[in-house]
Amino acid sequence: MADVICHLDFETYSAADLKRVGAYRYAEDESTEILIACYAFDDGPVQVWIPRNNLDVIPSTALAFRGIVPKVSLSVPPELREHIESGGQVRAHNSQFERVIANGTAGKKLNFPTLRIAQMVCTAAKCRAHGLPGDLGDAARALGTHPKSEVGRIGMLQLAKPRKGKKSRYTWENAPEKFVDLCCYCADDVRAERGVDHALPDLSRREQRVFELDQAINDRGVAVDLVAVESARTLIDEYKRRLAFQCELYTGYSPTQRDKIAEWVRINGYPHLIDLQVETIKHAVKDPRCPQDVATILRLYSTYNAKAVSKYDTIADAVCADGRLRGMFMYFGAGPGRWASRIVQLQNLFRPVIDDCDTAIESFSYRDLDWLIDLYPDHDPLKVLASCIRGMIVAEDGKVLQSIDYAAIESRVNAWLWGEEWKLRAFREFDAGTGSDLYKLAYARAFRVPVEDVDKGERQIGKVMELALGYEGGVGAFVTMAATYGIDLDEMASAVRQVLPVDVVESATWMWEKFGNRSELSRETFIACDGIKTLWRRSHPKITAGWKALKEAAVLAVQNPGTVYNVAQNKLAFKVEGRFLKMRLPSGRCLHYLDPETDGESFSYMGVDTETRQWKRTKSYGGRSDENAVQAIARDLLVNGMFELEAAGYRTVMTVHDECVSEITPDRSLDEAQALFCRAPAWAAGLPLVSEGFHAKRYRK
Repeated sequence: MADVICHLDFETYSAADLKRVGAYRYAEDESTEILIACYAFDDGPVQVWIPRNNLDVIPSTALAFRGIVPKVSLSVPPELREHIESGGQVRAHNSQFERVIANGTAGKKLNFPTLRIAQMVCTAAKCRAHGLPGDLGDAARALGTHPKSEVGRIGMLQLAKPRKGKKSRYTWENAPEKFVDLCCYCADDVRAERGVDHALPDLSRREQRVFELDQAINDRGVAVDLVAVESARTLIDEYKRRLAFQCELYTGYSPTQRDKIAEWVRINGYPHLIDLQVETIKHAVKDPRCPQDVATILRLYSTYNAKAVSKYDTIADAVCADGRLRGMFMYFGAGPGRWASRIVQLQNLFRPVIDDCDTAIESFSYRDLDWLIDLYPDHDPLKVLASCIRGMIVAEDGKVLQSIDYAAIESRVNAWLWGEEWKLRAFREFDAGTGSDLYKLAYARAFRVPVEDVDKGERQIGKVMELALGYEGGVGAFVTMAATYGIDLDEMASAVRQVLPVDVVESATWMWEKFGNRSELSRETFIACDGIKTLWRRSHPKITAGWKALKEAAVLAVQNPGTVYNVAQNKLAFKVEGRFLKMRLPSGRCLHYLDPETDGESFSYMGVDTETRQWKRTKSYGGRSDENAVQAIARDLLVNGMFELEAAGYRTVMTVHDECVSEITPDRSLDEAQALFCRAPAWAAGLPLVSEGFHAKRYRK
């Protein structure tokens, strides 16, 4: 049966909450069990296996009426066992779940054969790699394939976990009709995933290897300092008790009573409050109309409800019995192919406000909140605690964590892609120790001043320019990035306005008259920001021209299906095949855009909106295509570096953005690892790669 494909789907029960604890912690819970398994070989009929030995309670007539003749036995059906044990391919939607369940507590109860990473194909991974949503129902709707049944979803959720009331859980004995529905629901999932699978080509051999590495990384997991986690949780609870006491003392309400707090704020001198969202509160406390005591309560409410420290609870919930977090990463979780985080969200951690996180973590062991406050009098305790979340990730005894991160990778790739030679030369000189700081150089080149005259504040402006404007970003992108790095825009404008060329001011003034009324910025600040945008574009003529070239190539490809349109000196190419517009990357991998359309000026496609996360028609433009290409190239470089490290015995346990984290013995060489990580593949010839790295017991930024 080596060439036969088996599609598999489990329905399970557990006292553990899958969404809260993740698949690995769920799979090892003693209460977890397989309720129903459905499978099909190739295009054959879907088989329903009910792992029970009590035939009397199975309503066979009702199942037969629904077209199901179940296999009822505590033994795994022979044909399924034989297929798996012989190494036969098994496909599932989010196949990691089926694999870890089969290999975990639930599978062991039934002597289920071991599912190996190498024999698994994930249809959800295929969907994401083709620009489709990972959700099975959404993917089936987008493709027009066999729909996922939503009728039995509520029943499935009811059967999957304990219940309150007289029935602690539903069983075949007390709710046979619900289990009949579950059998149909599970069988239909197999049909839906098989339909999606048939509609999409498999991952390339290399991408399947990337997926398998992703699965190995998730299996390995990362160690957690559970003692420090519990100490931090104790301090958080104590501080929140104090905040709640103060809030109730002044308002009569707990900070958990959102609507009551909002009403109190409006009654007590600030009727302008719209809601209690983070950004609303930030604006309100700076509003001169907001009384000081009201501002104090708003800050207290915001602090109490800060989400950053909730990761300590999430870590405690999700950690496995051996003290490691597993299943934290999702292959192709972001459009260009980068990883996304799940459960603890390790790729979205609080930016530290302190430099000495190790000292802070050591102080947690005293579980003395006043001591922590005395150590860091300039920072709110919750911000100190949030700053230390990275440090909860540690190496196991006898090992260290090795972190290697590409330096300024997107800026380097963008310059390389479009042949912005002055910038590539600047990177090479900087890497050799003979060149200028790149953020200072960005400012100096834009404003045509000597780089040695650029001060600290101007360097910060240069940094924001580099991070915000490389993908056709305008005033909005600059303002957003400036806020991230704490730039006072009005103060910046008063300085920058003096040195903007006359023609740049004239252009920015025209932009203000056309678009400025939509902005919250003052006229002078808007003109300064738009002027900076223009200067950056002038100093990057090839990148700027690249945006136009990308848009034109994509539009032509949509207008002329089957014809290839090369761009960026053949580093990129567009072609429409079937329902997809494909962008071929230098590595040979393709990005996919479903059902492209064009009005002759731009193109749109069906995709997941980056802001709303909704599946909708999305309009693209040259800068967005450039961003997709650059981030995809950076991802392919990361994958190349990870494979190089794996081959040399550096076992990856985390990947965060453009960073690879390995768990190694202390004698391994950081220099060797960095050299391997920066060994560029042939397709990236001429791209200057350099990395930063460290060995440490605790993970850090």
